[in-house]
Amino acid sequence: MSIQPQRDGQSYEYTTFPRVFVTYAWFKPLLVALLTAVFTLVIQGITLLICLLWLGDPALMREAMSNSSPYFYSGPGLLVAVGGVAGMLPALALAERIVRGRPFSSYSSSRGGWNWAAFIKCFALAAVVFGAEAVAMILGLPDPGADGINKFTIIGAILCVVVVPLQAAAEEYIYRGLLMQAIGSWTKLPALAMVLSAIVFGISHSYGVLGITAVGIQGLGFAFLAWYSRGLEASSAAHAANNLSVFIFSGLGLASAGSGGVETVLISSGVMLLYCACIVLLDRKFNWFTSQGDGVTAFNEKYGSKAA
Repeated sequence: MSIQPQRDGQSYEYTTFPRVFVTYAWFKPLLVALLTAVFTLVIQGITLLICLLWLGDPALMREAMSNSSPYFYSGPGLLVAVGGVAGMLPALALAERIVRGRPFSSYSSSRGGWNWAAFIKCFALAAVVFGAEAVAMILGLPDPGADGINKFTIIGAILCVVVVPLQAAAEEYIYRGLLMQAIGSWTKLPALAMVLSAIVFGISHSYGVLGITAVGIQGLGFAFLAWYSRGLEASSAAHAANNLSVFIFSGLGLASAGSGGVETVLISSGVMLLYCACIVLLDRKFNWFTSQGDGVTAFNEKYGSKAA
C-alpha cells in the first residue's frame, strides 16, 4: 500500500508531473537549468555590487562573507551569501517562462500551485521541531561554538527573517522542483529521483564529510516530503525553519553555524524523521494538502495546438 493518501479528483505524482503537459520534452529541463544558472549569476553580480557599495571598502567583502563576521549579520554578507541563493527563485521563474516547458506552478505542486494554508501549518510545526533541535544542541553539545556576542543589527535581523526563507524556498524549487522532477520525468522512478536529488543537494554544500552527510539526509527528507505531499510547502517550511534557527542562534552568539560532529548528524537526522512523521500523521488526520485544481487541462488546451 502506498504511503501517499488518496486525494479527491485527478491526482498526479509529483516527480513525474512534467510529463503530463503537452509541451514537455526531455531536454527542456536542461535548458531551464542552463538559463537559470545564467540569470542567477546576473542577479548575484547585482547583489554583490550593492553590497560593495554598502560596505564602501572592497577589502571588507571577503571578511563579510564569513558567517562569524559582524559584517555578515549586519546585512552585507548575509545579503550576498543568502540573497544570492534566493536569487535562484526569480531566475528559475524567468527561465521557465522563456523555455515554456510547463507552467511555473507545476514546480510548486501537482495539486494546483502553491498552497499558503498548508505552508503556514507546516511552518508552525517546523518552527517548533527545528527550534527545539537548535535549543537542545546549544544546551547539550559540549562546545556549541557560542561566543555570547550579538552580531545582528536591526537591518541585518530584518534581512535574515526575510531573505533566509526565500533562500530555503529557492533551494527547494531548484533541487526538488527542477532537479527531482527532471530525473523523475526521465526515469519514471520516484525513489531514484528522490535519492539522486538528495545526493546532489548534499555535495553541493561546501562542508566536510559529516556536514555533507547531514545535509544529504535532510535533502532526502525534503524529497520525501515533496513526493508525499505532491508539493513543496512542507519541505520549504522545514528548510526555512531549520535555516532560520541556525542563522538566528549563530547571529545571537549562542551557537556556531558549523559546530558539531557525529552527534549533530544523528540528532538532525532524527529531527528530520520526526518532522516527516508528524507531517504524514497530521495530513492523514486533517488533510492538509488539498487539491486546488492542477491546471493541466487549461495549459494543454492553451498550448496544445502550438505543441502539435
